[in-house]
Amino acid sequence: MNKAYLFAGYPASGKTTALKTAYEEGLHTIEMSNVVRKKYSNETENEHREVDDNTIGQWATEQRLENSFGYFAEYAAKLARNRVDSDSNLAVSGIRSIEEVDTFKFALPETEVVTIGIRCPEPIRWKWGFEERNNRPSEMKARDQRENEWGLDKLLNRHTDMIIRNGNVTEERFKQKIRDVVTE
Repeated sequence: MNKAYLFAGYPASGKTTALKTAYEEGLHTIEMSNVVRKKYSNETENEHREVDDNTIGQWATEQRLENSFGYFAEYAAKLARNRVDSDSNLAVSGIRSIEEVDTFKFALPETEVVTIGIRCPEPIRWKWGFEERNNRPSEMKARDQRENEWGLDKLLNRHTDMIIRNGNVTEERFKQKIRDVVTE
């Protein structure tokens, strides 16, 4: 049976690093933020303009409330079915709710879905968020709050199969933790 590893965590916690590591190990990958941006471009006919994270986040909230909290996962799961054959595994980064996990489980019934929470202390995430995107702590807090409204806190606190801690280890050690999971 093939597996789908769903990475969940707050902004700048290490999800993208986890996804890149899974890709390096030969897994098919999907980044949920790219799915959301693609849907935004398609549905708002706004393909050629730069859009900030806050605008995308507000639109994503509207879509989740209007459609379902698994709305973006439905699209991502269709992509996964088209990319993954019976001999390959999948990694998805940026899962935000229990509903998104359930959507993948329903859409990929022959696949073992493993939900992995990535935890990283706020001060470290804020430092990385500033270094990577020039986000201030107040912006990071606002994103955390928005993503909690989507269900991220409930997912991380009660519905993950495992937690991988990041921030107090070297990047190489964190990547090794990911490799250990996705190659078992």
